[in-house]
Amino acid sequence: MSMHVLAGGGVVKVRGVAPGDEEALRTAFRELSPESRYQRFLAHIETLSDDLWRYLCDVDGLDHVALVAFDAGGRRLVGVARFVRLSLDRATAEMAVTIADDWQRRGLGSLLLGLLIDVARGRGIVAFVAYALPTNLAVRRLMARHGALGRRIVGGDEVLWLPLPGTPAERAA
Repeated sequence: MSMHVLAGGGVVKVRGVAPGDEEALRTAFRELSPESRYQRFLAHIETLSDDLWRYLCDVDGLDHVALVAFDAGGRRLVGVARFVRLSLDRATAEMAVTIADDWQRRGLGSLLLGLLIDVARGRGIVAFVAYALPTNLAVRRLMARHGALGRRIVGGDEVLWLPLPGTPAERAA
């Protein structure tokens, strides 16, 4: 676990998601505003299925990595960043970042994405893709702070494309 002081205020502890984190993840989901849930899951949802909870909690640390940020006291989960390697392009992973509403605009999303990029590069991933609503300017700005943000077609869908800094994909962008 590593401690980080955020530029916008606050201290967080960041580590990989662990088997006992499901209740903290469920609580964090319940505390998100309807707008934040909509931006993250691309739909208006109140609950997640048991299968989706298993998917979000059971990470392998190689092809599916999730980082969690807790407040300084370690009691409240305030942010999650994850990637899942694509099956058709093993050097690319889908990424997502979710920040508790009252922790947004403090630099936590940028911190988590930067840490996630470091982990991804170590796993041979050279680019992230993200599904995002056109109205989700926060994720577009967040990704653009970390590289040359573009767009690509993946599986027939237009996605945001971020070549990871320091990789051949970034140099080719």
